[in-house]
Amino acid sequence: MLDVIHHWWTSIDLIEVGGITRPLGLAALAALTFLPLEHLFPARRAPGRRAWGADLALATMGQVAVRAAIAGWLGALLAWLDRAAPDRPLFAAVVDRRARWILEVAVGLLLFELGGYLYHRLAHRLPWLWRLHRVHHSSPALDWLAAFRQHPLEILLLTVVQNAPLVLAGVPLGAHATVVALLKLATIYVHANIEIPLGALAQIIATPRFHHRHHQRGGAVRNYASLFPFIDRLFGTHSAERAVAVGLDEPIPETLITLLLAPFARGFVVDSPAAVTRGSPAELLAQSPVIAPASISGGSQGRSGDERIGHGDSNLSSGSGSVIGGAGGGRARGCVGVCPAGPRRR
Repeated sequence: MLDVIHHWWTSIDLIEVGGITRPLGLAALAALTFLPLEHLFPARRAPGRRAWGADLALATMGQVAVRAAIAGWLGALLAWLDRAAPDRPLFAAVVDRRARWILEVAVGLLLFELGGYLYHRLAHRLPWLWRLHRVHHSSPALDWLAAFRQHPLEILLLTVVQNAPLVLAGVPLGAHATVVALLKLATIYVHANIEIPLGALAQIIATPRFHHRHHQRGGAVRNYASLFPFIDRLFGTHSAERAVAVGLDEPIPETLITLLLAPFARGFVVDSPAAVTRGSPAELLAQSPVIAPASISGGSQGRSGDERIGHGDSNLSSGSGSVIGGAGGGRARGCVGVCPAGPRRR
């Protein structure tokens, strides 16, 4: 299965025109996959959807615009970080190519998720990050398209935070591209209006029910991870409760323009505990001590409840950051768009 996704994702690089194919291809793939699933296995009866035009624009042309805007300098930034990476690829000592690739993808997924989790926690604590992240949480109902409601500036920040650890660790570009593809698809899945029992697998892989709890309106914020629930268990932010109502209490921006301008509007950040929390990122995270798994239950335990919703989640973050450069052989590790340096990863 991983091979299929890997070849699908990297092959798009061969046919993309001006960077358009991949984001449009992702949106089309998501629609073709999740629209039927939401019809067949709905988690809840879908209300009349609001602002679908704005979310569709963000899922298509918004992604294309972001890709075009950040390709040059973000590629240069990641290529610069590549200089600090090990000269030898990760797991170069493993002779079997398939085993090495599986290890690279597994480590890449963990690093990508940890970077996303860190950003996500800070986005609920730092006022300037919450202004951006709040756009994602403004969706009053969750479905596959809601995964794309994310401010372009947040996509930029997440791209750096999630991809930099893989570049610095020396994850080869092919495995790196596979990680991005898997996290993008996983992010869309956990936002979808789907209820498919996974049994014990739900303890390992995040489900829509798990992530929908993160979007719960009111109450302590839980379930920050996009793929691995055990990360929330480790840091005491896990909840097994089912979300009742999602979104924000204040009026929701209805158009693409208002969604893009909302973080800069006076009074957009209201009644968020993040807005009155002060301290460095390390100090803010230190306020949430790791709690032994035995003490983590339904969701009210583990935190003092200082982070609450009205707010939200990291989208395509989970898969939201992206390696725009793909896995072409002639590109530098971590390269996004046009690479300023020659290839180092194979």
